[in-house]
Amino acid sequence: MLQSYMEARALIPQCQLCEIRYSDVVQGQEECLRKIYTSLDLGNPPTQHIKATQGTYKKNSHPKLSSELESKIRKVYEPFESLGFFDGNL
Repeated sequence: MLQSYMEARALIPQCQLCEIRYSDVVQGQEECLRKIYTSLDLGNPPTQHIKATQGTYKKNSHPKLSSELESKIRKVYEPFESLGFFDGNL
């Protein structure tokens, strides 16, 4: 799947592709939404929805991964590190 994305990514015109890191979304949902709308020329983003729901959202928590599983995941997502999308935190 990752290889397919990397190949297809090269074929997508820059004006039709907007890549956002999860860590950026967590840090600033409104700013990410603005970046997406601006990048794709979609007009003004519906930020009122974010403001209305921001106080009710709770990030999920998960148990720590085993070393073996973490190594497998890191290997699969390694290509994303070069793009800045995977910061190595699991």
